[in-house]
Amino acid sequence: MELYNTGSTAVSISGWKMSDDSFSPQSFTPSAPTIAAGGFVTFNSPKGLGDSDKLVIYTADGTVVDRVEWATDGAKPAMARCGGDGTGAWVTTTTATTFGAANGSGCPSSIPSASQVRINEVTSDGADTVELYNGGTSAVSIGSWKYVDNDTSHTPVSVASSSPNATKIPAGGYVTFNSAPGLGDNDSLFLTDSSGNSVDSVTWATDGARPSDERCANGTGWFRTSTTATLATANSCSGAGGGGGGGQTGRLLGGGGSLTSGCTPEAPSGTGTAPAGTSAWPGGLDVTITDDVCAFTTSTGPEGRDVSGLAFDPANPSVLWAAKNKNWLYKLVKSNGKWVPDPAWSATGKQIRFAGGSGQPDSEGVTVGGNGHIYLPRNATTPTTPSRRTRSWSSTRPRAERH
Repeated sequence: MELYNTGSTAVSISGWKMSDDSFSPQSFTPSAPTIAAGGFVTFNSPKGLGDSDKLVIYTADGTVVDRVEWATDGAKPAMARCGGDGTGAWVTTTTATTFGAANGSGCPSSIPSASQVRINEVTSDGADTVELYNGGTSAVSIGSWKYVDNDTSHTPVSVASSSPNATKIPAGGYVTFNSAPGLGDNDSLFLTDSSGNSVDSVTWATDGARPSDERCANGTGWFRTSTTATLATANSCSGAGGGGGGGQTGRLLGGGGSLTSGCTPEAPSGTGTAPAGTSAWPGGLDVTITDDVCAFTTSTGPEGRDVSGLAFDPANPSVLWAAKNKNWLYKLVKSNGKWVPDPAWSATGKQIRFAGGSGQPDSEGVTVGGNGHIYLPRNATTPTTPSRRTRSWSSTRPRAERH
């Protein structure tokens, strides 16, 4: 088994337990006692797992964290979330497993139609209504699908028995039904297909589904508490958080370490009103911190807050050059998933100087040329002579200035 932490902080799994469809919760031995933000932990079942079985994960106090079920051969070679670690659809992989790493390389090239049906909105505000959304391009039969809440003593209920007309969900369409066993104020919903394979799930905290807990964006995003329920229609995404996804519009993956003495991180920028005509960000909303907080401290500036420019070395993609405003250059290499100053070059960066040593370059960007030289544009003034020039240095002889 593999657990993935979708949150922005590390989570201790000390005392957590697991069960299947026949044995009671048992302790297990994970590969690490804590799951880092955006990290993975693996473990073996203390009593094995059947070819057709289920897995339930509990916290130390017995709260259900997650649950997944599979039919015969459903977990051979593995059953993995595809389309997003921790959030994607459950799919039987067709290639080698990827334990301890992202699932992408083990996922099929296309997600089956049935796996594109998602729990899109739930309410625990009287009616206990569930909304399913089909994000695929073809209709999916769901009459024999089942659902259950986080009470492991409850027997799964068929969707058709809760809503006789809910036998098929059209492409881009919705189906709603009222939960027969009800839904608690702090609960979960697990959905399985006709074979018993898990399709989707959602968990919400107290008041998280009042008036509803909805995906934002519709059909694909994180769950958040809405201000108005929008059952059988596109989600309004008007809430301020508190549902299954904690109100996130994107995840913060990876940490940055703890603050060091004498370091004051700079406040984030870019939080103002978007200018007219701004295009949507073309990639995902997740953000991964790939350096240590306050990593770029220098002898002339202890703040260590930021760097001003980054460029990969075209001759060596394992090297990333960074310029720090005003006049520092760093050679970065990968170490334990983070970019850190290369200690073989300089663990604290190298200071850029004008020929003759007077004046202070103001280097705010960096480019690596095909000739292996490091090009640093600078906007600087000496006490008597303002100037704008581009300078280049050999990456192997960084102090040799070339005009």
